[in-house]
Amino acid sequence: MRKMVMIILAFAGAMTAYGRDVYLFQAHSEGPVVTDTGGAQFVDWDTDAFFFNTGNENARVEFLDENAGFGFTIAPQQSASLSVIAPSLTFRFVHASVPDAVIVESALFIGATPTGQAPSGPNYRLGKVRLPVFTSFTSPNQPQVHLGTFLGQAIADHVNVWVYNGGDSVATAHVVVRRQCDDTVIDKRTVNIDPKHAVSVAGMAAGFKGCRTAGAQEPRPWIVGSLYTIVTVDQPSLSLVSTVSDNQIPQAMVSVN
Repeated sequence: MRKMVMIILAFAGAMTAYGRDVYLFQAHSEGPVVTDTGGAQFVDWDTDAFFFNTGNENARVEFLDENAGFGFTIAPQQSASLSVIAPSLTFRFVHASVPDAVIVESALFIGATPTGQAPSGPNYRLGKVRLPVFTSFTSPNQPQVHLGTFLGQAIADHVNVWVYNGGDSVATAHVVVRRQCDDTVIDKRTVNIDPKHAVSVAGMAAGFKGCRTAGAQEPRPWIVGSLYTIVTVDQPSLSLVSTVSDNQIPQAMVSVN
């Protein structure tokens, strides 16, 4: 991840009152290089957040926590995006105070460059995944169950889990990946998370090859690789699960609670 730099954008004019807190998982990742029928492909992942002011007055968006001090104003009936407002910044997680008149969308873009080398600029030709916009936390110690965190068949892939600690104390998060066929634990991790910060638990269940239960009727083809993920945190929290293929042009699954 590139180091964050805080900036302030100041605008004149009337502004609507703050209405609600929103929470967005944001990140940038480069690689791996994979090979398909077109040769080596360098894979690039990036997020963005989009805002639209539906009101008749300027609307001020203020960022909080680790991005405190950053903010921007949107004119009536106009849009904005983080990539345009702050092109030099990479956000790991966003907690913002947003007026009720402002619509928010978060998105993940996936791209690849045929040369197998890092591109000189964004090339997100492989599409977009809409990410969640959270407005409330899961209560402490309440399991967040992400069902179907797999890609539909027994291919080489791995599970990445993002967890945000919304509490005022250091959180302990337990992440468990189980296989659907018999609920066997495939992988588990325990991590500590500072208050008002997010962490990524990457590369889970990377060795899973699928399963069949003895004597059971042959399942539908995709179910042999089925996994689900449970996240339990002892502070108010949020979580997101992304499953990514290891050795082919991106196939991706995103699960949210």
